[in-house]
Amino acid sequence: MVSNWLWYFFKTLLKEGKPVDLRNRKSIHYKKSFCAFLDILGFEELVQSNSAQSKEKLEKYFGLIKYIQEYINEIDSKSGISILAISDSIVLSYEMTDNDQDNRERFKNFLIAICIIQSTLATYDIWLRGAVTVGNISFNPEENFIVGEGYIKSFKLEKIAKFPRVLIDISLVKELGFIYTQNLIDSINKKNEGGINLENWRSDLIFDWSKYSDLNDSFKQDIPLFLDSFSECFNDYNKLKEIIKHLSNNILTDIRHYEKYKWVLNYLIIKTKKERSSHATTEITSILNNLLMI
Repeated sequence: MVSNWLWYFFKTLLKEGKPVDLRNRKSIHYKKSFCAFLDILGFEELVQSNSAQSKEKLEKYFGLIKYIQEYINEIDSKSGISILAISDSIVLSYEMTDNDQDNRERFKNFLIAICIIQSTLATYDIWLRGAVTVGNISFNPEENFIVGEGYIKSFKLEKIAKFPRVLIDISLVKELGFIYTQNLIDSINKKNEGGINLENWRSDLIFDWSKYSDLNDSFKQDIPLFLDSFSECFNDYNKLKEIIKHLSNNILTDIRHYEKYKWVLNYLIIKTKKERSSHATTEITSILNNLLMI
């Protein structure tokens, strides 16, 4: 099919007397970078639906992505992060340096950008899953152009995320100069410095399984590393309530999606049990426990 299409394309150009100028080909310059591939869940259903509600949600999604891009690019520590949104996919890239300490700081800022995207979209009932990895990439968002092993790796890894979460490639442990996954978690979460305390993020970035080892009966460890994207919501009571409201509506909407929303529910419950924030109130705990009975 592809070869027939190309033959028709070139034959049409020749008929019209238009020369094919190969000098206009894209230049590929690979740079070792962090790369994330994010997939919007339920996007196909929204596109195929003719309802006004689905159309409004699509418009809201594209508007939110534009706003989030502008917001992230205005933050000095994240201005080097490239973001490209095409249809139901969001791709992010951040070039690495030759210095481990610098790369760890870049990685932390890269993860914050992804967490902001995921938590903000969830507030508007737009859910995603994805993966973060590293590799050579040639990326030009202005021309909608991306190619490279980093992109392919993150695209493939996203497929095994299964639930609305963002996985982190295990290879990044050694890539960033660590020996164990816990070393990476502790460093990125600033465990020995009292935690992350930035204007736009004051919570863990990577889910720390060791914190919840006594509460994991309903939340078993199936992967080593994923983003703790909703941790910051425990510092914003209204945002957390919005996410839980959408969760409660969605969990009874379609049996095909029950498992993925049940995973989010169990994740939030286990977070609530450990949170010492005043926002982890009795009300939130009660709502989540009632949902658990569904």
